[in-house]
Amino acid sequence: MAVISLTDAVVFFDDHDFTADSNQVEGSVDVAVLDATVFGQSWRNVRGGVKSVDVSVAGPSTTPA
Repeated sequence: MAVISLTDAVVFFDDHDFTADSNQVEGSVDVAVLDATVFGQSWRNVRGGVKSVDVSVAGPSTTPA
């Protein structure tokens, strides 16, 4: 699996900017592999199916004043 490094990542969710509230962002993408081989082919064809994305944002815990 390839590793992608994000520098200066900006995180927006539901009209809130979490950039100043977070110091760690992790994400993963998963795609189901579907067989698209037709009868008579001597090689195998595949297509991407259902895709899912997971993102987690972490930062220092702060207590509101």
